[in-house]
Amino acid sequence: MAASKVLCKTCKNETNHEIVHSHKLSWESDDLWGSDTYEIIRCLGCEEISFRHIGFFSEDYGPDGDLEEKLNIYPPRTENSLTAKAYYSASPLIRALYKQVIDTYNIQCWTLCAIGIRAIIEGICQEQGVKSGTILDSLKGTTRVSKGLDGKIAGLHEKGILSLKHSKLLHELRFLGNDAAHELIQPSASELILAIDVLEHTIENVYELDDKISSLRRLASRRKGKPK
Repeated sequence: MAASKVLCKTCKNETNHEIVHSHKLSWESDDLWGSDTYEIIRCLGCEEISFRHIGFFSEDYGPDGDLEEKLNIYPPRTENSLTAKAYYSASPLIRALYKQVIDTYNIQCWTLCAIGIRAIIEGICQEQGVKSGTILDSLKGTTRVSKGLDGKIAGLHEKGILSLKHSKLLHELRFLGNDAAHELIQPSASELILAIDVLEHTIENVYELDDKISSLRRLASRRKGKPK
């Protein structure tokens, strides 16, 4: 079928898409009428599959007086949409939560996205067996052991799982999640982009890095074993 330009969530720009399958429904009642066309479309570049809905209603007119088209693409996407990365070494729970964080960002559910980021940090601490850590009481100028998320993040550093600098970055994500969950403060898209970037580095450091180091060592061992 004929191709048309559609924003591809994988290619990150408008590409030609072919219509794989199309189904149209039309209705009419008195002086009103409408139609809905449902299409499975495929990017001619990366072959990503999407779903498109095109709707018309006889009472929907645009500012110029022409009949207005209702167009929806699924999954929803914009030029700034994110694509979830594949973290094969992470647990199914962390992978599922991470996918939900990316999905909520892409549909602009930013408060839920921030809460999801905080939940992943909690999940990482739980999976790494970190239940507490030492934090500074700024009011008293003393240290204390905390079983809250602040203490668990400190515990990630104390157990050698993350560097001190990295653990301090996670506190910023904790603040973002706390504001969203307890104060209903919606973060900006720019804040979430940075937070997701830190989150992805955290998942990679905790779950993926050891596997990559092991793979490099195996490859190096094979290389050294080859006759010169």
